[in-house]
Amino acid sequence: MKRVWIAAFLLFAITTAGIWNYFCIQNTVNELNTTLSSAYQAAERNDLSRASAHTQAALHIFEQSRGYLSLVLSHQSLDMITVSFDRTIRAAENQDFSEFMTESSELKARIRLLPESESLSFSNLF
Repeated sequence: MKRVWIAAFLLFAITTAGIWNYFCIQNTVNELNTTLSSAYQAAERNDLSRASAHTQAALHIFEQSRGYLSLVLSHQSLDMITVSFDRTIRAAENQDFSEFMTESSELKARIRLLPESESLSFSNLF
C-alpha cells in the first residue's frame, strides 16, 4: 500500500510541475507578445524609434526569463529568438520599415510557438 501512495504522490508532483511549467512559459509568451504588438503598432504609425524601444523592452523581458527558459526549452529555439530580436532591433535602428515589419512578424511567430513545444499532445509524445 505504501508503494501505491508513493507512486500516486510522484505522479501528482510530476503532473503539477508540468502544468506549472506550461503556465510559466505561456505567461512569458503573453507578456512578450503584448510588448511586441505595441512595437508593431508603433511601426505602423511610422514611429520606428518607439518600435525599437518596445522591441528592446521585449528583449529585456526575454533575457530576464532566459535562465528558466533555457532549463526547459531547446537552446536552438532560444538562440533563434535572440537572433530574431537582434535583426528586428537592427531594422528599427536603420529605419527600414519593411525589414522591421518582416522581422517583427517572424519574431512573434517564433515566440508564439514556444508553448506548443511544451504542451502535452500526442505529436509531442511520439
